[in-house]
Amino acid sequence: MTMEKYTNQSNNAFTNSTVSIKSIESTTTTLGGNPAFIRVWALPLFDNTQTLLSTKQFLQVWTVKNNTVYLIIAVSQAKDFAHYLPTVQKIIDSFQLIPGTTPSYNNSTNSSLPPPTNSSTMCAPVCP
Repeated sequence: MTMEKYTNQSNNAFTNSTVSIKSIESTTTTLGGNPAFIRVWALPLFDNTQTLLSTKQFLQVWTVKNNTVYLIIAVSQAKDFAHYLPTVQKIIDSFQLIPGTTPSYNNSTNSSLPPPTNSSTMCAPVCP
């Protein structure tokens, strides 16, 4: 997996989504000293009568190194996103790829998720 391929796949999934996703920001950055891509987007949540319940805001940042995707995702209520952003930025800024280590997957926090393919690692700070 390359950075370009993963970003293209992510962009295609984002573009072809059937839900009302609003793109807020998409740009390049760095993660762990490697070229990375960052996307911020909002997802309105509706009840079965199409009444807006809330809007979640997501930040995704990823890089690819040695065919492994490193992805950080942060989620909060859109109204609280700016409050949590400094903490999320500190997490992103502190992320390091440690030479000689192999990514692992810890499924203890969400047993409904299958282990990712291609030895990917995911860090997911989730804000209420």
